[in-house]
Amino acid sequence: MRTLAMKIIKLRETRSGYSLDSSAYGAYVESVKQLLPPALYEFMSEPWHYDPSDRRCLHDARLHTLTVEEYEKEERTLNNITIILAGAYGNTLKLHYHNTSSYSIEKNTTAWPVNHSTHGDLIIDEVIVLESTNTFQHEIRFEDATIKIVFEDFLFLIETTNDQANSQ
Repeated sequence: MRTLAMKIIKLRETRSGYSLDSSAYGAYVESVKQLLPPALYEFMSEPWHYDPSDRRCLHDARLHTLTVEEYEKEERTLNNITIILAGAYGNTLKLHYHNTSSYSIEKNTTAWPVNHSTHGDLIIDEVIVLESTNTFQHEIRFEDATIKIVFEDFLFLIETTNDQANSQ
């Protein structure tokens, strides 16, 4: 079985799925807290972030859309990226990245189901501070794709239906 390298989180493919060790992530987040914008710190440090039983957790979400917006501001050309995920509990999770400086999407061939081209379920994500810059990298691993985004600011939003809001 293969190990999927991330900076802090250990993810290993097993016969029955994946083995995940995010135990070092909380200490990492606290060690870089002073470098993080408030909304990014909140997203990274919340206990629900790696709790698949919580509807805010990204685990098992599916990619719905990824949009890149290029615009000019004060004689600079900037990019924002928005990712909309269909959450595992029927909710919508929105990730907004402001002032992105780079991004990559690597899509692998879907092995199962045959004749499909899915990104698959979101397995894990990790946000890190990039050395010597005021930027951050969010790496999102799906079963059949990886998205990496380098950005300066971040916002996470959750949309629920009225039925979901009433059951919380």
